[in-house]
Amino acid sequence: MKLMRVAIYIVGGLVVILAIVLVVLHFTGSGDDANINNSNENTNINALENSLANENVNLNENTNGGTKVNVNLVNNTATNPVKSSESSLKAIARSFAERFGTYSNHSDYENIEHLLPYMTSQMKQWATNFVEGQRASAGYAGIYFGTTTKALSVETLLFSEETGTAEFLVQTQRKESTGATSNARIYYQDIKIKFEKEEQSVWKVDQSWWQ
Repeated sequence: MKLMRVAIYIVGGLVVILAIVLVVLHFTGSGDDANINNSNENTNINALENSLANENVNLNENTNGGTKVNVNLVNNTATNPVKSSESSLKAIARSFAERFGTYSNHSDYENIEHLLPYMTSQMKQWATNFVEGQRASAGYAGIYFGTTTKALSVETLLFSEETGTAEFLVQTQRKESTGATSNARIYYQDIKIKFEKEEQSVWKVDQSWWQ
């Protein structure tokens, strides 16, 4: 009888310990889930900003003695809705300016096409019409001509979460090459980039114009 009682006590104790372990694991797991959810939310918020260096694009293919230009730019495959902070939008504006202003007569306007996912419907329509018009009127590309743009600084002109509008002034250095790099001309030019929120509070570029 004593042995049976001891066995019962041992089994009962093990059951209690197991129950405690299961309760602890349950609450620990819930905390992990919460952390994962918070992490995912932060990832979405910074999706565009974090993708700035994800795509190394060989933009300007030159077969006539010029240069190949490699630029780290926004990843055109990112489509997650983004609620960006002002600092995130400034980073996107910087990258957008570099992509928008880096092109060659051999790249067939890929610089603009890669930016279509980041444009509002209105600007996307303008960009599509512009590219189609340029391709229709373009003849033989001839000797290489290209411009490389590097963003130097970004200034906030307007940022409003309430109205869903933001505007930035990006100061850039531009390098214009014809034929070979020895013929390069360096100059400085500003570009204004305006953002607007579309559906699901997604910030997208609505206008960009060189100064």
